[in-house]
Amino acid sequence: MPRHAGVIALLRKGTLMKRRNFLGLGALMPAALLSRSAEAQRAGCNALVPANIPIRPSGPVEVAYKAPHGQPNGLAQGSEQGTLWVQDRGTGRQVTLIRAGDGSVVREIQAEAIGPSGIALDDDGTLWTSDTHGVMLVHLEAADGKTLAKYFVPGATRIYEKVGDAPQRSSPLQRAYPGESRAMGDNLPNNERNNTGSGLGPGRVDPKTDHFWSATGSAGLLCKGDLLIVSNLSARAIFTIRKTGWLVQDVWPTPGNRPLGLCWADAGRTSFWSADANLQILYRYELTGAIREGIQLPEGSPVLHGCQIVGNQMYFTDDLGWICRFRMPS
Repeated sequence: MPRHAGVIALLRKGTLMKRRNFLGLGALMPAALLSRSAEAQRAGCNALVPANIPIRPSGPVEVAYKAPHGQPNGLAQGSEQGTLWVQDRGTGRQVTLIRAGDGSVVREIQAEAIGPSGIALDDDGTLWTSDTHGVMLVHLEAADGKTLAKYFVPGATRIYEKVGDAPQRSSPLQRAYPGESRAMGDNLPNNERNNTGSGLGPGRVDPKTDHFWSATGSAGLLCKGDLLIVSNLSARAIFTIRKTGWLVQDVWPTPGNRPLGLCWADAGRTSFWSADANLQILYRYELTGAIREGIQLPEGSPVLHGCQIVGNQMYFTDDLGWICRFRMPS
């Protein structure tokens, strides 16, 4: 029997209260119908959410199964229907193809990246991954993980804190792999927000420092022909880039301060969802950059990272080692 079978059996068999008590979750109930970001209002944050954007509640969130490894981030559609690529950001750098229905592993490769948190399948069957803590975008073969090319990330620098930010969300779930290290292989691990690792206080570095380099790159990725769409954590923005010439086509500020996963919203790839991990909202963008709507996850739900639609369900990763899902609202 798989080591996580007992967890999943309990989740599927019990009531929502049993699920909540076992995992330490808050109530996984649909949020009330919202006209704008209630999460932003509660936090008093300065999220750039236009007041006329309709925000709908998601269905109840289900913790479906363990991810193949302990720090799943990026999700991408596989070439075969019903399969998903899962990018883990741990030091193993595993990119695992799974069957979405039950999480069973089809095969696995490794990406040449540090702390990668995004993955996308290109039209030619190759993959792109976000070398988030190496601050590059990596193009690789899906068959064996061989690196085809590396590119710098436009707009990347250090993730910063801003007055009025939504609070940093931590997952309510227990770690799926409690014995594993959470290291990502970053040679400068304190490269996000105000903790520089100096121990001198927020934002401060050692006075003897003559060159401070610290940066965080991209997260979510999407491909469409020559177009690459990238969510950039440090810029708090989504960039569109032409692969030919590596020219930025447009930059769209994101509503919140932690834009992570991206996934197509429709088969024609005319719009896409962007997941904000702190606001717990998925925003649907048109390719013009206009935001048309949002989906709010319930309070206390797992933290949004990578996301992908399979059938009528939205799958997403929580980086404590879980794959979660909810039925998309009609």
